[in-house]
Amino acid sequence: MTRKQLFISYRRKSWGHAKQLRDNLARLLDADIFMDFTSINRDEFESAILTHLQASDVVLVVVTEHTFDPARIHRDDDWVRREIREALNLKKPIALACIDGLFPPADLPDDIRAVRNKEGKRLFAEFFDVGCTLLATHIATIGNISFRTAALSPAQPTVPAVPSSSTVQARRVKIETLMESGDYAQAVFELESLLESGFKSRFWNAESILVEAIQLRDESARHDQMLRDYAEIVSMERLAKSSRLRQQVADAWQQFRIENPQFTEADDYEGLFKKIGGVYLKLRNITAEQQRLLDIMLDPRHYDPKQRAEAGRKLSDIGDPRPGVGLRPDGIPDLLWCEVPAGTCQLGSKEYKDNPSRTISIAQFWITKYPITYRQFQSFLEALDGYYNAAWWQGLHANALQAQQLGINEQRFKYWNNPRDNVSWYEAMAFCAWLSAKLKTPITLPTEEQWEKAARGIDGRSYSYGNTFETNLANIVDSGIGMTSAVGIFPDPSLPYGVMDMCGNVWEWCLNDYDDSIKDARSKNRKGLRGGSWYYDRIFAHAASRFRYDPIHRDSLNGFRVVVGLRPPSSPES
Repeated sequence: MTRKQLFISYRRKSWGHAKQLRDNLARLLDADIFMDFTSINRDEFESAILTHLQASDVVLVVVTEHTFDPARIHRDDDWVRREIREALNLKKPIALACIDGLFPPADLPDDIRAVRNKEGKRLFAEFFDVGCTLLATHIATIGNISFRTAALSPAQPTVPAVPSSSTVQARRVKIETLMESGDYAQAVFELESLLESGFKSRFWNAESILVEAIQLRDESARHDQMLRDYAEIVSMERLAKSSRLRQQVADAWQQFRIENPQFTEADDYEGLFKKIGGVYLKLRNITAEQQRLLDIMLDPRHYDPKQRAEAGRKLSDIGDPRPGVGLRPDGIPDLLWCEVPAGTCQLGSKEYKDNPSRTISIAQFWITKYPITYRQFQSFLEALDGYYNAAWWQGLHANALQAQQLGINEQRFKYWNNPRDNVSWYEAMAFCAWLSAKLKTPITLPTEEQWEKAARGIDGRSYSYGNTFETNLANIVDSGIGMTSAVGIFPDPSLPYGVMDMCGNVWEWCLNDYDDSIKDARSKNRKGLRGGSWYYDRIFAHAASRFRYDPIHRDSLNGFRVVVGLRPPSSPES
């Protein structure tokens, strides 16, 4: 049997780190590892490198302070750039060895920018052996490489602090709960954190559970891709009027059937898909009634907005099991993050005087897939260190104290999976401060520019799903729902980054002042809101439309979602 091949791409100045990685990975992985430091004839250098790269099963990119040196990486003939570009073009599985926690920067050339979406494992000198184990586990998973349990070099320092038995037991229970509920991405995060702390056990094999969790997470991601492909073809089919477009749809179904052989007949697509695809894979422990309601909620082809909203309300009563809607096992809001990459975009419109058309550049950020739900905000209200903790209100204008003393406004539409309504800007900011402390990540409201880019992508579309308004794809007054609706009941494959409910449902608070986006956002001035609501018409649902209120204002039309500028602690596959 041909041995598996691992190709290591690195900058010459990172030779020491690359060699240390190679030596440790050689003890852990049953694979041949190629680095170009071995004697290669100068005349054969280029062909040898490309031959080994093409034959590799996994490409490992060593990320250090030198790897993406701007003076070199933007040269078309730079070897690191060429190796990464070739690996991406060949669709090779790519892993990142992030030395000292460094990830690839945002300002990469277009032909290698996709490397930023690859999974990386952070390696620090004091925990290098643990980091190598996690990296080897990831490489073994994505490359189908046998994983060996040989000990790492004893010269490597050991982790000094091991968690207490009670802490380990609590984390075991949490991890098993995550695995049982199908939240594999969070399980991977918890397992990696546990192993990084130096945990070892003769009776509970965290390493093997990590391998299983990674495999299940990746399988779930593949099924999610199948979901997106299926939804895109359905959308194409809906719009296909000419014979040319109908032929494209037929070709797309044929390709889909080849790539997904479990789908044998076109008439069986929907039934089979609902059994094995996308979100259904993750929701393993759901009842028949939950499944029936999910089928209605997420099917805009056969159910109108009022029918889907009614299904959402019924699902709230018996429990909405979708990720990103409720709480994690530890009681913290369970958030799904959508990455919005750095780059230029088209904002504004000539139709809106307060938001003129312009092209700007926005740094990378992550935004929640859905608005914060009633259930998620309620966890902030119910927490012992939550709403009434003065720490979360510090740094805001003095009026924030008045807002807190006014007390909590009741949710108007009391369905757990609906957006939280009746919330002021100050309360939304206090929630962000509380959640930042819980997740140890700086979380805040999006600026209006961030919000608009997440809704419109880079093409300046009028609505999040396209340029033509469709009543079936938004909760506004035209849809006839007459109240807020469960988040996520308007799925559409054309959403630029997968961010949902950006058209109607609730106006969403943004960070900045309405009249001056550069001014201190923590002033008492009116704040911007975006997205329209269930009570307003399509004019206000336009992605360039703006609204404003005093930050102390609360009513049933207003909600919010949150962003982070750094990689979230548990990001979705993207």
